[in-house]
Amino acid sequence: MKIVNFHTYYDPTGRQLTELRLHMYKDIVDEFIICETNVTHSGLPARQGLDSLLQEVNLPGVKVRKIALNIPDVPELDNLIIESDYLNSYEGNAANINSVRGRARERMQRDSLYSVLDDYDEDTFFIINDQDEFIDPRWIH
Repeated sequence: MKIVNFHTYYDPTGRQLTELRLHMYKDIVDEFIICETNVTHSGLPARQGLDSLLQEVNLPGVKVRKIALNIPDVPELDNLIIESDYLNSYEGNAANINSVRGRARERMQRDSLYSVLDDYDEDTFFIINDQDEFIDPRWIH
């Protein structure tokens, strides 16, 4: 069985968290998959920093697979919104199209994992979380 950790990445807020994750799980997981997008959840251009972070951290033997996701601009994005994006808009924000677009961008980033799933065996165990969510390494076997 292979253990893979998938998480989303935003630079600069996720830089230290991703470095911590790589060091914390390097001897526990077999591979990291990290998705970096061209925009933030609010749609602003996202600074690209994952490649430079990986060079700085320089952990020989640690396997990292990057998914570079290009989220489309409005109005193309509006054609990709699904019902769950409305349902996941908090506290009545489903009427606010910018909130719904934010949820769509977040979903698309998480759904990027689907683009590589066929490359893994059926018994691969995926740990999927946001860049600021960590599991105690003692619970990962």
